[in-house]
Amino acid sequence: MTAGETVYSDEGHLSYYTRHGVSPVRYEIGDLHAHFCRRDALFRRLGVPPQAFRGSRVLEVAAGSGHNSLFVAACRPAELHLIEPNPAGRADIAAAYASLTLPHTAPRLHAVRLEEFTDQEPFDIVICENWLGWLPKDRAAIRQLSSLVVPGGILVLTSFPAPGFLANVVRKIMADILSVPGEPFERRADRMVAAFGPHLSTMPSMTRSHRDWVIDCMLNSHFLNVILPVDVVLDEIGADMDITGSSPAFHHDWRWFKSLSGDRTGNNALFQASYLGNVHNFIDHRLVLPARNADANRTLEQACLDFHSTAITIERDFDPAVAGPQAALALVRVIAAVGECHRTIADALAEAAEWLAAPCPSVETVATMRRFNGLFGRECTHLSLVRRHS
Repeated sequence: MTAGETVYSDEGHLSYYTRHGVSPVRYEIGDLHAHFCRRDALFRRLGVPPQAFRGSRVLEVAAGSGHNSLFVAACRPAELHLIEPNPAGRADIAAAYASLTLPHTAPRLHAVRLEEFTDQEPFDIVICENWLGWLPKDRAAIRQLSSLVVPGGILVLTSFPAPGFLANVVRKIMADILSVPGEPFERRADRMVAAFGPHLSTMPSMTRSHRDWVIDCMLNSHFLNVILPVDVVLDEIGADMDITGSSPAFHHDWRWFKSLSGDRTGNNALFQASYLGNVHNFIDHRLVLPARNADANRTLEQACLDFHSTAITIERDFDPAVAGPQAALALVRVIAAVGECHRTIADALAEAAEWLAAPCPSVETVATMRRFNGLFGRECTHLSLVRRHS
């Protein structure tokens, strides 16, 4: 890398976005009805049907393009507040609402960071998607989000478990290896689309352009910091909030409702146990496998966390001569932890490890992968939590 080309950074999404004048989080919403159906399905799975928004006081933090908030606005909340400090994002929000012809609640847009937000009246529903990670400032933001929810109100936020993050952490290292010193930003984006576009084409339900995805993920020096395990969320706010739903939905609670009186911790503990039994199901979005032994999945999750730590170490002191072999060695440990869980996963990761260890990696060899190309995890897990009454 040449001077000034930072591979890893904890500066945050905002600095990266504003430096390049981008907001690469737009959805393709030419079919607004289909977009609304997707949002409706998500919120219903989380236990937040459309009627929950009607007449409520709602806050969305890191609203991005505003496309997701259009559905909430059409549900006619009493108030809708959007926090978005990125100028490019605010421009997208203005354009999105200018073209919305359905009856809706006009949002109040706050051009501030969350920590600068001064409206202290609690909200009925607070939403924050695809922004927070594991850094101390992110954990503080999780606590602040919880404090903005009225007792009995709902917080919707996203977690990024390490097993679901695995495949794209591998791709991020590949992208760094493929980077050309001094190459202009737009040309780098072109190269990454050529490399990873065939991978993204394996996901027919994707609603972002390939270019926005590579800009937001493969070229973003903050990308590795968005990992956010479920237990980190509960460490920060589990004493005050109960998980009530998730997407994907994998939690089952067979307790009799009459036995739940006064229970302040059981729901979150059972949710964590359900997650642990399904750790392996986060690695490949194409597979749904039976629940697995907790000890085996603890080993698998730790291997994924260790690989993530290796990726950060590689990016902090990037050396293209050793990055690939170092990553390949760490990935072999993940493959061993996958074990006999599923041959498709192990074979896909083995192909990626072979690429990382190869002496002459290229865009073309990434684009023409046949096993790893379709491996994408259940990277983003939506959670809904209800704030307890004191």
